[in-house]
Amino acid sequence: MGKNNFFPGPDHGRGRSRNGVTPVIEGVFLMTKDRIIPYEELDDYCEFCLEPLSYDATYDSAYCAGCNEWREETCTDPKCQFCTDRPKRPFDRG
Repeated sequence: MGKNNFFPGPDHGRGRSRNGVTPVIEGVFLMTKDRIIPYEELDDYCEFCLEPLSYDATYDSAYCAGCNEWREETCTDPKCQFCTDRPKRPFDRG
């Protein structure tokens, strides 16, 4: 994999420091769908459609709204207050 350099648009000058040197941002990023996602944040995105994940507090689980799928497995505890009644898909609550 090669190295790519990205240059900001017309507002590039706003990021200059006092001494006139443009700050350099280094790291590993994924560029997709006109957005740049830092490597450290990839866990917050769906691995299939790359949309941001949502969180459902009722079932204590992350899900992808675009795929309508949970991104966390249910646990094996038959008495778990979160997993026992969780629907097969996030929006199949009938």
